[in-house]
Amino acid sequence: KIPKMEGRVRGLLESGMTGSAVLLAEMLLTIPAEGSAADLVDGDALANRLATLTSLAIGYFDNREFRRAHYTFELALQARRRAPKAETSAATLRFWMHKCLLKLGDRKAALTALSAVSVSERTVEMNMALGSLYCKMGVQSAAKTTLKAVLIAEPLAIEAVRLLIQLGEDMTGHFDNVRDLAEPHRAWLRQWAAGHRSAALKRYTDAVDQFTDLKDAGPANTHVLVHLADWQWKQGNLPAGRQAFEIAFRADPNNLERMDVFAHVLVCQGKESELNALCTKLLQVDKQRIEPWLALARYYQLKSENSSEKVDQKKFTTQGLMVVERAAQLCSDHDELHMVRGTLLLALEQNRNASVSFRMAYKMTRDFTAYQGLVSCLLAEKTDKKLKEAFQIASDALKYMPVNPRATTLLGNVLKRWEDGNDRARKLFKDALAIDNQCMDAVFALFDLELEEGNFETAIKLLEPHLVHSRGDFVHRRLADAHLMNSNVESALKHYELALRVNPEYTPAKEGIEQATKALSATDDGDGVEQADDDGQSGYE
Repeated sequence: KIPKMEGRVRGLLESGMTGSAVLLAEMLLTIPAEGSAADLVDGDALANRLATLTSLAIGYFDNREFRRAHYTFELALQARRRAPKAETSAATLRFWMHKCLLKLGDRKAALTALSAVSVSERTVEMNMALGSLYCKMGVQSAAKTTLKAVLIAEPLAIEAVRLLIQLGEDMTGHFDNVRDLAEPHRAWLRQWAAGHRSAALKRYTDAVDQFTDLKDAGPANTHVLVHLADWQWKQGNLPAGRQAFEIAFRADPNNLERMDVFAHVLVCQGKESELNALCTKLLQVDKQRIEPWLALARYYQLKSENSSEKVDQKKFTTQGLMVVERAAQLCSDHDELHMVRGTLLLALEQNRNASVSFRMAYKMTRDFTAYQGLVSCLLAEKTDKKLKEAFQIASDALKYMPVNPRATTLLGNVLKRWEDGNDRARKLFKDALAIDNQCMDAVFALFDLELEEGNFETAIKLLEPHLVHSRGDFVHRRLADAHLMNSNVESALKHYELALRVNPEYTPAKEGIEQATKALSATDDGDGVEQADDDGQSGYE
């Protein structure tokens, strides 16, 4: 016999030589040391077979052959039942099986596999995985119980604290009772928990203030910087969100967390070259993470939005969807995945499919973007029934996020579609700006409303202060449109030209110059000024 060969397989795995480990394990399973059938009922032989099967399954998992790994872990579990004294426990095998099933996108089966492990056999790692899975499946009561068990065993399991906060638990005092924490560390973690608690309650202004204190307390912390940027974006302060993301990216160019959201921010500001550079860098960091691919899908979204030809728009949007499907193979339960897919499907006028994607995002995280996507899908149907549904969803968003200026604006945009709804919409837009005067959703919504009612000077004065920190080409173009509608052709031409100076390929500005030039010629001929067409768009393109 060759003694302890299964131990050599494990040693190869631990040394990172997965290919050799897999080949050796497959050979051992094919040709037993003695080659006799009696070995299969011998206790030691069964234990050795179990160890070899387990190592082989781990090797398959490391090679990303998740279906083969799951099948092999099942064989190992069968061998474990016949070798009760074996070193590898059934709980460990079920834990690995759950990991395989998650990689295969079957969360329900993964939950079944992991929950089959008895409470007494679960390790801290198993409880953490089970609690996280319960959260994703919406089983809140079981999630809370399991995550609290994690904290009993390890009070510094910070990720468990964060998940409990998302489930509605107030964990700001949790770290007060943790031993061996220096007071500065205790104070930092207390503030960290308070910030996440505010964000969970959609009080992004408070969350930003609390994490700003953490940012100012010491050297750059990537987690603090990216969440600060994310919350400023969700608050509706697009310029501050972009600036914060840029600071986070400069501080740690190899971080991928929330960089897909940074890509969304760049889309909203029309920064095509910056987004292209971001995608290139993210893909260089790790092509096996979902964030770089979602950023690339956002890039194709922006390419489509910046294209003037419908053929190009469809081409880029379709390419974006292909990238989304590539991302889904890496991780199917990422909230941004469904939001990007919904946005691209909506651009292709596949409203029902887009609605399905946004609803999946909504189930995972009741984020504003999910609400906004659902409302956009319903409004695109242009029926009274869908308008009522949009009103219900927008009202729910405002109830869930009562001090969020973007949620306030969303309801106003729905009310504007109702007959005699302009006054109520205007009040909501002004309420949103009272919460945050830099909320560009509210600025553009009120700007469009003023244009619709012929209040051109009011609209222009509202938008002009935001030239400094907003998307330059778009703002200049909208100001130009307003000036043209107000019969101020020279000012209109000035802003169209400034828009082209910011973005020489900006088609709407080129078309605006043609229209303004015709209007100027008509004025010289004494025929009056032709008003600009209102494209009916609100907010960023």
